[in-house]
This record gives sequence, C-alpha cells and structure tokens, in this order.
Amino acid sequence: MASLGFNMTPSRADLIEDRRAYFAEYGAQRAAAVAERDGETDDAAEGDDEDQAIVTEPSIAVSLAELPTGAKAAMLAAAKNGWETQAWRTQTHVEPTFFKSTTESHNAGDIRFRAKDVRNYYVTAKAPASRLGFTASWSGENDPKRPLARLSRPYASALWLSKKDLALLTDKPEQNGSLIGATMLDPEGIEVELYFDYKETRASVLALGPALAKKRADKLDWAYNDKSRVRMTSLFTNKSTVLVDWIKKHHATSNERSAA
Repeated sequence: MASLGFNMTPSRADLIEDRRAYFAEYGAQRAAAVAERDGETDDAAEGDDEDQAIVTEPSIAVSLAELPTGAKAAMLAAAKNGWETQAWRTQTHVEPTFFKSTTESHNAGDIRFRAKDVRNYYVTAKAPASRLGFTASWSGENDPKRPLARLSRPYASALWLSKKDLALLTDKPEQNGSLIGATMLDPEGIEVELYFDYKETRASVLALGPALAKKRADKLDWAYNDKSRVRMTSLFTNKSTVLVDWIKKHHATSNERSAA
C-alpha cells in the first residue's frame, strides 16, 4: 500500500475537538505535502496564464466548404433536417507559457506550452419556430506545412513532391479542428443514462493504494451505475459522433411524422 509518511501538525492543540476544522486542515496539509513530494509545489499555482490568447482575426461568417470535417458533417446533417444554420470563424494566437519553478524534469523559465496559432470554428443550427437545435465549436492549430501553398504547382512538380505533398498546395484556409464542445437543445427531451466513471484517481491511489482504490471504485460503480435513465432538455457533449447521431435521429423522426 502506498504511503506518504505524513504526520499532521495542528495549528492549535485543541483543534481535534472541532472535527470538521481538524480534517479540513489535515486535507490541506496533506495535499501540500503530496505536491511537495511530487515537485508540484509551485506548478500547481501556475496555470492562471496558460491560455493568454490574442485575437488575430475577428469573427467572420464562413461557408460550408471552409469548415473542418466534423463541423461540416454536423452542419450538413442539420441542413438535411431543414434547420436554419450559421457558421463563422475566428483566429487567435496563444502566447507561450513558462515553468516558474525548477524540478527534476524542468528548469524555471523552460517552455511549458509553446506558442501557437489556432483557428476556431462555430456552428449554430435551429429548427424553424422551435427551441430544437444546437451550438458547437471546433478548434485546431494551423498546419505548419501551410507554407507549401505558396509554391506554384509546376515548380512543386519539378521538386518531385509526393501526391500527398501536392494535395497541400491550396490557397484555401486550413480546415483542421476537433470538437471542443456542443450544447444540444431539445424541448422533447434527450434520454441519457445516469452514469459516472468511478475509476480510481491518482489521489485515491496515493491515499489508499492501488488495490484498495480499485476496490472502492468498483464498489461505487456497482452501487450507483444501475442503468437508470432521465430525460433532459439540454445536453453537453464533446464527442462528434454523439452530436451528429442526435441530429440524424431528428431527421429520421421528422420523416416518420411526414409519412404518417
């Protein structure tokens, strides 16, 4: 069983008489001891400025052809349902961040997150005269191979570039991006399973050891994940398949109603 070897030093002798205050202080001191042991004392605090972004391209409306694959699939599926759709894009430059402390793995001043240019895509869709619809966003870093687009095709062919390289020779903006999140709105309700992943965490393994942490996680999973379901009028997801499947489900439903 993992052991930290941590012995608490109470702030005052009679603290034990107030059990809530005692264990609150114990938890805080133990968390600090774990962070110090793992070399995270200063890094736990750094992160407030991890995502300092500068808008380098204001929000502009874009067509379906300019969207990345996931956003395009969602917008196409919504259009087939007869929903009103809109799409737009922005671009941001994310400044680099640096480690503030020195540990075994890095020195103070080393780059923690490098600078990058990111394209952000947004799509909204809404069924006419209804609250049914969704809003979603995708984000992707600009492709470092983008400079190839500046070469002329005859010159590029003379360089004996592969077909894959030649495919990069385009003047269109880069169309990469993964789903950040989508909120689906459905007045009829979206059925979801009441489920929580009780898998053991780093903290539980440190506190209980691998075996007991897994046993506790399995017990909680058995006790609470009982396949119960509930209907919600809004649902957030970060999985493209969930979003597109939900849109297509409404397409099938509308077809069934039309046939009836």
